Amino acid sequence: MRLHDGREDLLRRDDPSPDGVDALCERVVTAAALLVLALALALARWDETTAGRIWFLVVTGTVDR
Repeated sequence: MRLHDGREDLLRRDDPSPDGVDALCERVVTAAALLVLALALALARWDETTAGRIWFLVVTGTVDR
């Protein structure tokens, strides 16, 4: 967008490109969210095993959940 004196307005982007910084940030946030979800599901499943119970005991110091 051009200002009234002919300079380029770098703060306003009326037509952001899909391959710009916004798209990259969106991809990074989406990937991080999917990674957290996958980790949570894996830990929830792993918690049912003996190794998960031992891990809970070591981390918390108690057997009670």
